[in-house]
Amino acid sequence: MSEDVDCLPSATSSRKLSLTENGHDKVDALPAYMKITWLHAFLPFISLSIYVYDIGYNIAVAVFHYSNKDYWYFGLTLTFILIPTLVMTGISWRWYVLDARKQEIVQYKNLKLIFILQRLGLFSRYLESIFLTIYFIIAKDTSEKKECYTFVVYADTIANKLRFFGCLMGSAPQLVLQIYILALQNPLYGDNRFMLFTQINSCLASLVSLSWSLVSYQRSLRLSLPNKVSLTWQGIAVQFLWRFSVIAARVLALALFAAIYNWYISIVCGVHCIIMFAWIVSMKTSFCENRCEELGYNAVLAVMYIFCYFNPVDSPTRYRYAIYYTFMFCENTLLMTLWFTKAEPHLWYRIPAFVGHYMSFFIGLLYMLVYYLVYHPSKSCTLEI
Repeated sequence: MSEDVDCLPSATSSRKLSLTENGHDKVDALPAYMKITWLHAFLPFISLSIYVYDIGYNIAVAVFHYSNKDYWYFGLTLTFILIPTLVMTGISWRWYVLDARKQEIVQYKNLKLIFILQRLGLFSRYLESIFLTIYFIIAKDTSEKKECYTFVVYADTIANKLRFFGCLMGSAPQLVLQIYILALQNPLYGDNRFMLFTQINSCLASLVSLSWSLVSYQRSLRLSLPNKVSLTWQGIAVQFLWRFSVIAARVLALALFAAIYNWYISIVCGVHCIIMFAWIVSMKTSFCENRCEELGYNAVLAVMYIFCYFNPVDSPTRYRYAIYYTFMFCENTLLMTLWFTKAEPHLWYRIPAFVGHYMSFFIGLLYMLVYYLVYHPSKSCTLEI
């Protein structure tokens, strides 16, 4: 596999333009990499729609748990909704303050309404990204387009970064929780089929949200570097299927194991994080300015590695993917085997879940190979025998 980009040194590391004293680029024509179409404006809209879909079904599930007097499930479900929302809103507000001080965001007259919506956190960031993209497309003046482009990329990167970390705090644990509850209920919630439908849709929404956040964040990062070719629509679709399938297998293994072994899952995740943290530190990442903050960033990545791999350094990823997915396969196999041997023999989903886990995992790896061999922007990937 060739070089891939998943991480930037900082949130403001977007494409920089060389400007003259009056603020305009010396060249009259737009550089080749400044290509943004109406389809680019549609991607943040998709992200915003998935976010609403995810939040909506999670709230509906929380209401059902409360109405059925399952206050423990209600509390956990609500926690995984509120905490990510509050954290994303707080971070977004802080970045707005820093942007205002550094004057790194251009407040176009037609877009001032977006900045009034700051308190909506992620909503305002996605709206900002959509409207800045539209503004860039309809602008006629080349110098104005060049000035706007940096802020289009910046807004898109920040929105996707917020959603990505929000998914790690909310969608991922929410997905494990709801599958865990479904497994315990076996899986009907009494005779309330609408509750079952809502829970299944909540799981699907969280899985789609987490998978899409990974893909959209990587797309925005590639867009922010002039030496990187942007992802194609086919590449985005295949990468989404790759992430969706692998994460689905991982979450299924964690949730089913937790359904029988309960709090032992915390030991599994804890050991996993320690191993991943040591591995990430050995990569010598350079995301933060000091060592303490860098170790904190490594710890966040280690937690994220419970569910998926995220490239922390800009270099070829072939061997790191092989190491990570081999480790995940062995760990998932252990979890699924322990669950399978302890689960009731007459459990209707015992065989389908066991087989489905492996099908989903290997289909995900197949999509990953297709992405790197056919749809990766560099188109320089080869299989080594």
